[in-house]
Parts: sequence; structure tokens; C-alpha cells
Amino acid sequence: MRKLILPTVLNLALLSGLGFAALSPPASAEEWRFDRSAWLRTEYSDNIRLLPGVKNDTFGLTGGFDLQATKATEIREIDLRALASGTLYNNSDIPDDGLVSLGLGYRGDVSERSSLGLDASFVNDSTLDNIADQTFDPGDIDPGITSIRVRRNSLDIAPSWTYDLTERSGFGLGYDLAVVEYGSGKEAAGLDNYTYQAVSGEWFFRPTERTTLNAEVQPFDYSSPDADSEYRGGILRAGMEHRFSETLFGDFSVGAYTTSFEVGANDERESGGVFSASLVKRDDKGGRLRALIGRDLLPSGSGNMREADQILLAARRSLSARLDIGLLSRFLRTRNIGVGATNERQYVLVEPTFAWRLSERLDLLASYRYRSKDDGADDKAYGNRVSLSLTYNWPGGPDLR
Repeated sequence: MRKLILPTVLNLALLSGLGFAALSPPASAEEWRFDRSAWLRTEYSDNIRLLPGVKNDTFGLTGGFDLQATKATEIREIDLRALASGTLYNNSDIPDDGLVSLGLGYRGDVSERSSLGLDASFVNDSTLDNIADQTFDPGDIDPGITSIRVRRNSLDIAPSWTYDLTERSGFGLGYDLAVVEYGSGKEAAGLDNYTYQAVSGEWFFRPTERTTLNAEVQPFDYSSPDADSEYRGGILRAGMEHRFSETLFGDFSVGAYTTSFEVGANDERESGGVFSASLVKRDDKGGRLRALIGRDLLPSGSGNMREADQILLAARRSLSARLDIGLLSRFLRTRNIGVGATNERQYVLVEPTFAWRLSERLDLLASYRYRSKDDGADDKAYGNRVSLSLTYNWPGGPDLR
């Protein structure tokens, strides 16, 4: 596959904006819903690189925008998103940074019983300014993987097909392709390019209108020429989804994985368990809660697939018509399986936020972020960040408070 390398974050931002505009033909503007926002943030960090035993104070100035478009009809829905930001730092030891994220989601009925779906994304970020620290994504297990700033390009394409056998049962097929490539400095940071592919087959049954039982088999292949490693195996899961009410939804699954792998001259096999439990709660005042706890076998830029335990929590609640509070937190522990040392790594992020609605379109947001990582031995590092930002939402724009 051709390398996905673009020269600068600024060029990426401009390209994403132009691409987003090109996907929005004026002739059908009345069929699309557009959400647009832009923000400017000032911040102070005492250890942005998470170096053990080091304080490296820096101030940063960030500008960014978020564009979203949705088109929904009775038979299909299309979601587009373009997000970009760039940060200037006053500390000459810390390079200026930024990220770009482009996303596409599609769901459409093919017939009365079958439907097609597609989720695709392209992200250009770095090991210091990581999209996983801003979104609820349990599949990205590499935040804090290194203290060296390295650019990262990741492409993910996941088509799917669902067919209803009866009113209560059916099956689905899916494919996921993820390609991750790192820029200059990856050798010093110990990072390796990789390709991950997975095929999934799922059977589901709805004993009631609120409950769905499912079983899934997922063969996968992970390869990293840089690390001279390849993993082939599969994951088997069984679970249940349940809607407790119109605003509360939960799911639970449990299963096992097995994989054979070659890392250098070593050829081994490993097995283990996986599980996941999540909860989503919303209220009529715009509040929401998303919580997840689980263990999975996932791809990593370390040149290996790694067993990952994690707890994620994202919450927001309105205290008044003008004041919201929020929380984003993540505990992540990953380790190698089978070959050599486990190289266990632990990463923690906790970020409370406070948002004030200054006007109908303008929000003021204050946040504090705590991060830590522990690579074993004496390699513990801690970092704090405080920030203040202004967000402007155009008419019809998203509520990012």
C-alpha cells in the first residue's frame, strides 16, 4: 500500500476543509444537516511528553474547527466529519503539533431484509497530540506509548452487511482493515508500522423487543515488517444487548482468543479470555454517560498485538441553563503475550471540564487534565495541563460544551 504522507498539518487542515466542502453539493443542501464549530484554546502543561522525573513547562495556543454533515432518509443515512487543530508551543524543545481527522459513516437498506454499512476514517496525529485522548475509542491502545514526538497516519475501513432471517433473528458479516504508519523518528521511539485485518461473522436473536442475544467469530491477521512479526488467530464472543429504558442502554460479552505468531525467530501460540461491559445513559437536558470496562486483544504500534485491560468513562451533566460539567477518564494497561518480556505499560487520563454558555453561540470552557504512565521499574511519569478555550457554534452547530 502506498504511504499516506502529507507535508504539514496546515496542508492537511486545508485539504480536509476543501474535501468536506466538495462533499456538500448546494443542489441538495436542504437535505443535509450541517454542524460547524471553531475554537481557540490557551494551555499550560508541565510535562507534555510524560518524561520520568522531568518537568518541562510550556505554554500552548491551539486553534481548530469541527465540521459535521448528516443526511438521513427512510432508507439510508450518511454522516461526514472533518476535524482539524494545530498547536504552537513556546518551548523550543517541544515541536508545534496538531491533528486532522476525516470520517465517513453510511447505513443503507438494500432490501426489506438486508442492509449495508461502511465506517471509514483517516487520522493524521502524533504521539503527543493523540486523537485517542480526545475521543471515546477503546480500539486505540497506544496513548503514552513513547515520550518522543512522532507523526502518525492511520487509515481504517470497515464495510459490513446485515441480513434478517426472520423478524427476530439474522446474521451479519464485516471486514476491518487498519493501516498505521509512523513518520521520522519512529526508530528512536521504538514504533513499528503495521497492518491489521479482521473478518467477523455474527448471529443475533431478539427474544424480546428490548433484548438481543448475539454470538460472533472474528478471524484476524496482524503483520509488522518493521518488527518482523505476524499474528494469525481468532476471537470468539457471545453476549447480550439490553435497552432498560428509552434513555438507558447496556451490553455485555465474554469470550476467548487464540493466536499463533512469529516474532523474529520465535514461533509460538497463546490463548486468553476477553470480555466487555458498557453502559450508555442520556437525559432530556443534554446530559450523557458512557462507561466501558473490558479486556481485549488489540493491535499496537509496538510491533505486537497486546492484551489490553481498560476502563473508560465519559460524562456530561447540565447544572443550569448556562453551566455544564463534564469528565473524560481512561485507565489502560497493556502487555505483550507469549514472546519475551510482557513489557507491561499502564496509562491513566483524567480530565474534568467546566463550560459556561456566554451567549447563544459562544461557550467558555475550562479544563484540567492529569496523565500518567508507568512502563515498569522506575519509568513512572506524571503530567498536568490546565486550559481555557472559547468555542463558537454556527447556527445549527454541535453542542461541544
